[in-house]
Amino acid sequence: MSADIKINTLNDQVGLGPTQSLQLLFAKLQLTLAEQCKTQAMNYMDAIAEAQEKSKEVAKMIQTCRELQSQAKNKEGGGYYEVNSGRVLTAAEHDALITKWEKDHPGMTQPWEQMYKKMDSDETAIPPEIKKFMEDNGLALDKANDGRFFDKDGWEVNITSLRNYQEQLGTDTQQKMVFIQDFMGQYNSYLQGANSAIQQSSQTLTAIARGQ
Repeated sequence: MSADIKINTLNDQVGLGPTQSLQLLFAKLQLTLAEQCKTQAMNYMDAIAEAQEKSKEVAKMIQTCRELQSQAKNKEGGGYYEVNSGRVLTAAEHDALITKWEKDHPGMTQPWEQMYKKMDSDETAIPPEIKKFMEDNGLALDKANDGRFFDKDGWEVNITSLRNYQEQLGTDTQQKMVFIQDFMGQYNSYLQGANSAIQQSSQTLTAIARGQ
């Protein structure tokens, strides 16, 4: 009688077939638990990769906000903020748009003060994509001007909020790495248990085949 037992890699579902051997039943259980641990570890790895990409994205946002804060500090801001699009217009561009619209629509009026918000020279506008990101992730925006444009102090609030979020991403990543180490330790333990049980079963079958 041949005791030829083959173990598939844990990347595939391991099947040892129907058996009444306690050792093989135990091995199947250990392999199932090992596969579950591997899956959990891989899920955490994917989550870490996603968090790292998001952290890079946040770092770019922080840099952009610092540049806008610097402009506000140096009174290089001003102009108009187009509410619907988030586009920043110079005073000349703003006036030209209004003049053209009034020329094309004689006798009609528009609530320009709702469509365009005037910024002082010590205020700069937040890019729409950063504003959306902060709102989507529940990050605090300075409340001035409906969270559309800010002076240097307002920008400090926004930058601090983004930095805190970035630090939280780092903390979560470290915690996930601990979980991965734990799952991989369990994976190795279960795999060793399965191998040991299979070896014992093989030895038992060999002994039976030899009539011992």
